[in-house]
Amino acid sequence: MSVRDTEKESESDDQEEIIPQKKKRVHRGKHELFDKIAFNVLSFLESFEEVGDINFCAPEGSMTSCRVWEGKHAPYILPFDIKGFAGLFNGLSLKWSVDVGAESVEIGEININKVEAMVEVDLSGEFLKYSEDRDLELLPPDPLTAMAFEIAKTADGVVVMLFRTKPSNDAETACEIWYKEYLHSTWNFVCHTFTQYLRLCVLHLGIFGWHKIFTPEGISMTTRQWMGMFCRERLCVYQHHVAKMNAQSSS
Repeated sequence: MSVRDTEKESESDDQEEIIPQKKKRVHRGKHELFDKIAFNVLSFLESFEEVGDINFCAPEGSMTSCRVWEGKHAPYILPFDIKGFAGLFNGLSLKWSVDVGAESVEIGEININKVEAMVEVDLSGEFLKYSEDRDLELLPPDPLTAMAFEIAKTADGVVVMLFRTKPSNDAETACEIWYKEYLHSTWNFVCHTFTQYLRLCVLHLGIFGWHKIFTPEGISMTTRQWMGMFCRERLCVYQHHVAKMNAQSSS
């Protein structure tokens, strides 16, 4: 082997030892703003080598759309936290995927409707009772006085803000967040405010199927596996809750 061949082989070995580093994205404008208010979820996703594409889209916010919505759906008034969010972003879409071999597999999405797309949702279906403990039970709303509006879509249902009663004197009325599942046509309580819902979206990273946490059948094995990889602490919380409910029902 010649000296030149030896040098070429040495150069080849050096090149093989170089491990390409994932390029860190620099957030600007709306990306940076959302990352700050959403517990740095964009930066967190980027920290995983397995995560490939992260597609973020958020139209410019406008309070005009809120006034138009309230004029159309009077006497209902959008909750303060939804107005605050709409002032920053008129809707939101965050989709992310994982590289599996040579294939990119989308496994998560966080989406919030534009204000103009927060349309009325039919209250048909069964409202399931919800109890955080044995002493506190949230009863289903009265369909004769309640009204619901869609704030987000999932693959198998819709997320709505639900008003139990009509507001009076242009006063803001508290709403609740419910998940209406298409398959069983059931309504499942999620949380008390939009702020709490957005926080849940972020904590679960929008992994497909996470809303099933609030249904009697629970999450699928696929959802469980992805949560175990990317948000293990939320999976632990879910498993602890299931064990607690099972213990209560058997006692």
